[in-house]
Amino acid sequence: MLSKSLRNLIIFFLLEAAIFGLFYSFLAFSSPPIFYIYTGILPVIFAYLIYTNGNLKKRLKELFLSKDVFILVIALTAWVYVYAFLHLGVLYVFETLYVPVFLEEFNFRFIFVRALDSHIGLPRAIIVQSFAYAAFYACYLVFEPGSYPGLYALFYVADMVAIGIIYGVIYLLRKNIYIDMAIHLSLWTMIAVIPNALVGIPYTMAPA
Repeated sequence: MLSKSLRNLIIFFLLEAAIFGLFYSFLAFSSPPIFYIYTGILPVIFAYLIYTNGNLKKRLKELFLSKDVFILVIALTAWVYVYAFLHLGVLYVFETLYVPVFLEEFNFRFIFVRALDSHIGLPRAIIVQSFAYAAFYACYLVFEPGSYPGLYALFYVADMVAIGIIYGVIYLLRKNIYIDMAIHLSLWTMIAVIPNALVGIPYTMAPA
């Protein structure tokens, strides 16, 4: 008979496979309904995983109590002001805050890391999530191969792994996702306000 810990780990991998499958399906078929299912069902999956995993429950309480949330609030407020001042559409900032920022950071840097850390330790869990993050976005190499021809494909994968590690190390140091979310949000929202020659920087750091 499977232990509760092992059963939870199996359920975690199955649900992550479902998340990956939905995202891959969205890109494969360019289907808005699949995208809406993906963005709508992830919070339900997160809630179920937290409800059934004692470690996730404990870490979620710590996450809520972190004062680093003010860093995210400051970043969000700043970008709302910038977008409002430039008449760029404030709604975009909040849409970006939810997807990709919240969904990715909560899934990879919190759920993924904390579901694995009791089995393999926090540092190893961060390494694993970085490769999972790269695999998540490797779908672009499958469905949009012309975007990253030849060696660019290898650089792309290496970049994804590196970014996953960087965001993961920030989580390791601060034990929360708020700084990751603030960085992720800022990288995406700055695209509309920086010179075209510099847009490669946020695209490299926040490929979603």
